[in-house]
Parts: sequence; C-alpha cells; structure tokens
Amino acid sequence: MKELEENITPASIGGMGATLLPTATQPGSGDVPAKSGDAEEEYKKKKKKMKHLKTFESFKDNSIDEAYDGAMSDFKYEFPMRFEEATGNSPKAIKRISKKGKNQYQVNTSTYMSEPEMKKVADAMGMELVSYKDGGSVKVSVFESVQLDESMSSFYFDSPSEFDAFSNDAPAKGETKYLVMANNKANFNGQEIRLEGSVRFGSTSKKQIIGIFNDEESATEAYKKAMKNPEGTFVSFTMGTLVGTSKFRSQYNEIQGYLATAKVK
Repeated sequence: MKELEENITPASIGGMGATLLPTATQPGSGDVPAKSGDAEEEYKKKKKKMKHLKTFESFKDNSIDEAYDGAMSDFKYEFPMRFEEATGNSPKAIKRISKKGKNQYQVNTSTYMSEPEMKKVADAMGMELVSYKDGGSVKVSVFESVQLDESMSSFYFDSPSEFDAFSNDAPAKGETKYLVMANNKANFNGQEIRLEGSVRFGSTSKKQIIGIFNDEESATEAYKKAMKNPEGTFVSFTMGTLVGTSKFRSQYNEIQGYLATAKVK
C-alpha cells in the first residue's frame, strides 16, 4: 500500500504552532489570539464572571415567562390598576407577573404585601386567591379565574378576544348586554356528552359565538333562528345576560337554553 504524504506538521494543527489570522488566500490556523495583559489576571476575571452565570433551571424559572395569550395580556394590563385601587400601594411593589396554569396567574410582590391585601386584589379582579406564600425576597400569590360551574348556565369570559369576531361588542365595566352561543353538548341516554365530529364523542366543550346584542328581544330572535339551523356539532344553544365586571372580564348568566338529544339509529 502506497503511503500518502499529507504534509501535516504541528504548525498546521490548531493550538500547536504560531497563530495565523485568515487572509484572502489562506483560512488561518483557527486559533483565537490571546488578549494582551497578564494571563493569570485575565483568568481570574473570567472565573469571577462565571460565578454570576445562572443554571438553565434558574434562568428558566426566574427569567422566562410563558408565551402570553390575549387573556394574559389583559391580566398584566389590568392587575396593576386593581392592585393600586384595592391596596393603596404603588404598582412598583409588583415584581413579576407570569402565567402559571390554564386559568392561573402568578404575581410576585414586595415582602410587605400581606395575604389580606392580595385577597382584596383578587376580589377586585373577580378572581380567587388560591395560594399565598413566602418566596424569600418576594411574596408569591397565585390568582385563578373563577368558573361558576361547568355548564353553559353561568361562567366568566376572561377577555374580549374569547368572543371571536364579536370582541368589539363586549360590554364595558358595569354594562349589560345579551349573548347567544351554540355549543357541542348533547344528551345521550341521560348523560351529557360532547360531540367531536360526526362519528365520535369527545370530552372537550366548544362554543360558537352567534352574537352579542344590546337588547333581549334581538338576542331572543337570533337564538330561535340559530336553533332552526344548527351547524356541524354545534347543536345546543344558550342565551343570557353578559355583564362587564371589569375592563376585560364579563360574566354570563343563562336566561334560556336548549340541550340537543343524540340518537343512535
């Protein structure tokens, strides 16, 4: 077997020869030129900086908020206002707001904020304070959106964005309007089920906003019309009052509703 002359010398291996910077005709040695100054002092500076680097878990837990949806944006906007109104303290006491769960929001505040004060904020927001604890340098409070029940009869909307194309029609704080919706619930042999397509049953409730109206008469007319022409799996209907409880949140209370019956042929 014939051996090939590869012309490799220590000088051509990165870190084993003189440092050559790249030029128009050669790629260079690949080494990083050392900085000027005392090598030991430079090492000490670098080591000192490393002490302040966070672990990934620490960075993730303390520096990264979850991607915010519309309701989270609304919460971050409204909470400081309600906080100041309910407690009399400056919003500067709020150190961090983040999304904790599907309907939960975590708020870190200065240590002087008491649990009764945070409960006042929860009441002002129309929410529930589900947790309050000492986080060391902060107090950690967890707020949860209140769902009155799992039926269509009474519950909260956390953001105008939940009304889809009718978001601009959402009631202002203290204003009452009328909402008509369709949903995918149905009665099957005495049990309430959720329809998911034409051939299977699911467990997720879905809503279709039919309209938001200024008067009950218009809402009732739309409700009756929708019942005559159900679309897809949206076979049940509800109509009721929609009251603005804050700048963004609204409470729905059913006036009348219809639960469709699923039959197997």
